[in-house]
Amino acid sequence: MKLLLSLLVMSICLFQAVIFAIETKVWVSSQSADVYLDKTVSSARIETLRYGIELRVISQSDKWAQVKTPKGKTGWIYRGKISDKPITPNQSASQSDTLFGGLSGNSTIQASAQDSARSIRGLSDEAREYGKITQKPEVFQNMLDQILKIRVTSDDIQEFLLSGNIGEYAQ
Repeated sequence: MKLLLSLLVMSICLFQAVIFAIETKVWVSSQSADVYLDKTVSSARIETLRYGIELRVISQSDKWAQVKTPKGKTGWIYRGKISDKPITPNQSASQSDTLFGGLSGNSTIQASAQDSARSIRGLSDEAREYGKITQKPEVFQNMLDQILKIRVTSDDIQEFLLSGNIGEYAQ
């Protein structure tokens, strides 16, 4: 009986060691991310983490991951704020600070670097010329220029997400 009990205890210890060894790591991919007591932003905030911090995943649900922070605190973080790939030193927070974070497989939205760069620059001289040739009203071009001048801050995005119950604020 003692032998069986000893084998059981050793098996449990070995199992825990294996589980600990294959523990999943994630990294904060947002400029800041809050860790909550429960899987909702209305629960108590345990800790606020900065970009690039490595976390250990304890468990996961659809939209949330239960993590252990470097300070040893355990809580829940919205999965859109973490990445399953290490954050590189030359990668800025804005490159991965999106609604869906850096988790692979979360989004099917695709854009090439060239498309993104063109959208930032606004209308090119060629596009303006094309607009004149095709007699597109100048008012459309002026509206587009005004839209492209709009700058959205992180606070604006958080307010939008909160008011629309989107992302970590979803009910």
